[in-house]
Amino acid sequence: MKKYKMTEEHKKKIGLANKGKIITEEHKRKISKTLTGKPQPWNEGKNHFNWKGNKNLGYQSKHNRIRLKYGEPNYCEICGKTDKKKYEWSNKDHKYSLKKEDWQRLCSSCHKKYDIEYNNTRVNQYDK
Repeated sequence: MKKYKMTEEHKKKIGLANKGKIITEEHKRKISKTLTGKPQPWNEGKNHFNWKGNKNLGYQSKHNRIRLKYGEPNYCEICGKTDKKKYEWSNKDHKYSLKKEDWQRLCSSCHKKYDIEYNNTRVNQYDK
């Protein structure tokens, strides 16, 4: 099936035709139910009304994006265990790009050891 790209004039005409129409709560629920769990590329990433770009993301926001994009980690790439309580996404070089190859799945203990060994950083202020 060939996709049809609407012109701006066509979009305006549709908008004017729909102007003033009242959507009932039942109809809103049906639309919501239909779209739940389905990809919505028109409302993701740069198209989302709350998009702020990649440059000004903070530490937690980058971790959240990785978790949303690639899912919750469920195993450790270093020790190979799958029975630990908590797994985390760890950035390999601490440059925090959003590319999957720059991240690894680690259990909490391996994540802490990795940060100390490869990045020469203390994980929290209480470690000496």
